[in-house]
Amino acid sequence: MSSRALIACMLMMLSCGWAHAEGFFRAELEAVDLAMWPEVRLVLRVNDESAESNLDDGTALPNVYSDKDCPKGVCWRIVTVEEDSMPVTVIAQQTAPNLPRSAAQYLWVHYRSNQPQRGNFELGVALETASGGNRTAADQPTLYPDDVADNDSIRHSPWPFLQKTWDAELNAHYGALRDAISGAPKTALVQAQRTWIRYRNAFCAGLSDGGSTDARAQCLALRSAQRSAYLRDASHFLDGRRSR
Repeated sequence: MSSRALIACMLMMLSCGWAHAEGFFRAELEAVDLAMWPEVRLVLRVNDESAESNLDDGTALPNVYSDKDCPKGVCWRIVTVEEDSMPVTVIAQQTAPNLPRSAAQYLWVHYRSNQPQRGNFELGVALETASGGNRTAADQPTLYPDDVADNDSIRHSPWPFLQKTWDAELNAHYGALRDAISGAPKTALVQAQRTWIRYRNAFCAGLSDGGSTDARAQCLALRSAQRSAYLRDASHFLDGRRSR
């Protein structure tokens, strides 16, 4: 590579066959299930730091529906998971689809600890996407599972937990918008929200598979996330009009 090409790559923040300069991710611990030790389940919120830094999003969060981003449904290469610097065995992972323009994604991880008894421990995680954005274990903040209350809703999948998470976010955005308006618009919003809840519940009701509530929880979670984003954008639009 010539010096001119090297300078151009640096200025344009392109990989040019090397490691990507953008698309770096920070994992935060959202939920843990340690009750079935040595089997451990985690829900990680993976934040795209390129969005926070206004970098190009060419290696942004993987698209769950893309075979390129998520071959065979695996969106993340979990390079390492370590307890107190000792590697553990990852059994399974699942990624929750992110909404358009979302700078975060949820990753459910099931692993087997090498420690015979549960105790306080530090967790190190290194992730890599199919498109090349990565963080080394040294770059990632240390996670402390014992600082997070046990949550058995994540034992089999992330969806029951995410349903509650996105329902709470939905209610917060709905409440903020409802309190910001009055009269006929407020009445219309309340009626529309009640109608939407009936539609969501009816749509997702028939999705239980073999007695499992996982498909229904996923359906409810994703629709709540979509509705939450819609109400959030409506609030931002209203705030923008008021600031003029």
